[in-house]
Amino acid sequence: MVKLAYCDYIAHLISNTLLDADIHEGRLLTVGQPKFDLDASGALASTKKEIRVMDMNKKVYKIIVEEV
Repeated sequence: MVKLAYCDYIAHLISNTLLDADIHEGRLLTVGQPKFDLDASGALASTKKEIRVMDMNKKVYKIIVEEV
């Protein structure tokens, strides 16, 4: 039986709720949409997703969601 990986779902939740969770602190400027892990030809290489976040000091962070 094949078990599904939920990388897309987890990355979606992070990218769509992180700014809302920071609403009272206001320390985050931007939260990007998940980027797919693609090979050179544009085909899906893995289920890994990457999300970029920028804080109020304009430092950028990378959140990786990948099945282990």
